[in-house]
Amino acid sequence: MEQLFNSIISQFEDHKNANEAIKMQVYMKGHFQFYGIKAPIRKQLIKPFAPQLKGKPWQQLHKLANLLWEHPMRECQYTALDIVIQYARKMSYEALADYQNWLCTKAWWDTVDSIASNLVGPLATSFPTKIYPSLHQWIETENMWLNRTAIIHQLKYKEKVDTDFLTISIIAHLENKEFFIQKAIGWSLRQYAVYNPQWVLGFLQTYQIKGLALREATKHMR
Repeated sequence: MEQLFNSIISQFEDHKNANEAIKMQVYMKGHFQFYGIKAPIRKQLIKPFAPQLKGKPWQQLHKLANLLWEHPMRECQYTALDIVIQYARKMSYEALADYQNWLCTKAWWDTVDSIASNLVGPLATSFPTKIYPSLHQWIETENMWLNRTAIIHQLKYKEKVDTDFLTISIIAHLENKEFFIQKAIGWSLRQYAVYNPQWVLGFLQTYQIKGLALREATKHMR
């Protein structure tokens, strides 16, 4: 995996764009450094490496992903997720340890939201008894990105959302004024309202959701 990692970095170095990098850094409020490689180009650059990844055990994929995660350039974290998400349904419940690490390091909405719905969500579906004890802990932790992940990990569950867990994850943070938490509350409710609007309306009335969370939850219900 180290050789593959070095090959990917070499490709990125050869295609970096200083002007685009500045724009990306401004968009992300200076939180990260960028090569300046747009997503379509980035994905084309790693496409030739796909045959080397096919059939690899998840531990090997995560070894590469962890190497990429440690790199300072933000495109490397995006690439780590691009690689792992392709094989999300093949992951063991043990992969959650890496997901938690990624949610707690170099964390911002751009990676957190992808991990939540594309990695943690499928893993919780495959191994509910193994994963949900951790998600319940994430509700209570002081790390807002773990809180947000617990709230929004069911975004792609459609009508199969576990409303008991959704309720618990939301009411634990009703008084949390953090923007990313209030946004997550509204987003999770808005998404579920597509499939069960009556439940969401009842929830909004019962718990008197207000402000940003309410605006987000009812965005498509007006």
